[in-house]
Amino acid sequence: MKLSFHRRLFPVSFYGILLATLLSPSVFAEEFDVMEKVNTAHNEFAPSINHDGKFMLFNSKRGNDKYMDIYISYFKNGAWSSPVKFDILNSPYNDETPFISRDGNTIVFSSDRDGSRELKLRGQKTLVSYDLYWSHKVDGAWSVPRLVPGHINTGDHERAPALSGDNKTLYFSRWGAGKMENATIMFSNFADDIFEKAQPMPREINSGNKELALVPDENETGFYFSSAREGGLGGWDIFYVSANNGRLGLPVNIGGPVNSTFSEAFFSILNGRIYYCSDRSRNGADYDILQGFLPGEKRIYFKVADTDGQPVISQAELQNIFGARIPEIAKHKTDRDGYFSVAIPDDLESIDLFIEQKGFLPYYRKLEKSDWMNPEIDIVLTPVRNNTSFSIEAIHFDYEKAVVKPESFSYLDRLANYLKNNPDMKLEVIGHTDLHGGDGYNLDLSRQRALAVKEYLVDRGISDSRFLIRGMGKSNPILNETSDHADKLNRRTEFRVIENTGEPGP
Repeated sequence: MKLSFHRRLFPVSFYGILLATLLSPSVFAEEFDVMEKVNTAHNEFAPSINHDGKFMLFNSKRGNDKYMDIYISYFKNGAWSSPVKFDILNSPYNDETPFISRDGNTIVFSSDRDGSRELKLRGQKTLVSYDLYWSHKVDGAWSVPRLVPGHINTGDHERAPALSGDNKTLYFSRWGAGKMENATIMFSNFADDIFEKAQPMPREINSGNKELALVPDENETGFYFSSAREGGLGGWDIFYVSANNGRLGLPVNIGGPVNSTFSEAFFSILNGRIYYCSDRSRNGADYDILQGFLPGEKRIYFKVADTDGQPVISQAELQNIFGARIPEIAKHKTDRDGYFSVAIPDDLESIDLFIEQKGFLPYYRKLEKSDWMNPEIDIVLTPVRNNTSFSIEAIHFDYEKAVVKPESFSYLDRLANYLKNNPDMKLEVIGHTDLHGGDGYNLDLSRQRALAVKEYLVDRGISDSRFLIRGMGKSNPILNETSDHADKLNRRTEFRVIENTGEPGP
């Protein structure tokens, strides 16, 4: 859809007034986290998150590097990985402010590489401007970056780009060399395979106070951007302005704790999670990337699929564990694409998750606060066949003992009920330990723990003849390391189907 704005004083929309009332500094957001593995003693700018939350791009100049480069960090094993240079986009010069399109197939960014506009200054000095480039995903690989086509790039700097959800409108900031105080946010519509001549966004956004880095919100009902205008808390602040059919509301400073007495810029949002830059943690010296939640948007998003990646329509049962409240049971059905989401109250400590879908092995998992920042939790359901297996990490034992702890009972009770509904299924119970301690000790301990699990299930009415027992010790870790996260994954009880002659039940 072609974007245009009325050329007159824009009225304040009702939505804008509502935001101005509700988004006070005390309620806009909750806690924020400085991303330790991502940030360094250098500047980190312009985080952009892929549509499924699996990776993030940003730019930084690290070590002895002379120029800015674009980096990539992956969300895996419950945390953002240490970044590496995303070299398909990088050049021998500055490469900055990447933005990933909503569909995940286009990256647009700014660079002063060879091929960008050059200006001859007094004394024959040559200045290379920053221009906008883009790369597209083709057959799973990113293409060599090219200049964005059309009437976008000039002898001024074009930086901090963003795309609308349909990729038909490009937003970016423009200013002359050495004149950042004149930074203006521009937009251009895509038509006939090129972007049309760029126009400035209306004065509700462009106040003449270093406006920068505009991005549409997730529903495309408004924009976030950074400005040093009056009414801010510090240097740059992040503002929100509603948009409805070309009519803009009143820009609202989104307040603290997002904004501070220092500078905040480069806002990115995915499923209510926000990522942005601030120099507060370094007292104004350098910028870090922070992450947190919007108010009322503290949710976990799940995707349920089979081993071929196809969505599974299923029902998940959740037991929410609170600090001072009675546990609550809730049921959530996936949509046709396999998704469901769960709100996270402030006093929620953990979630016991159970999925028992006909034709698939059961899926049981404990989610804790460390999982809250996972942009999307993938649940893979395995079809019931001989030699297929599933693991339960939430079966716990006393230290160096083979006694099942009470917090594991709900998982084993669910498994006992599942086996009653599938009377022809026989399982091998396999114990695994973490990588601490000696091989022989861990091998014996893992077998004793597998035996304790079997005996618990037998006590719940499942025939002893339906089980075999094996201990693997530390010989088959999920992660070959010792850390809190790796230990949690490696200490598990695995169940392998050794026989299933009946129709799998729910």
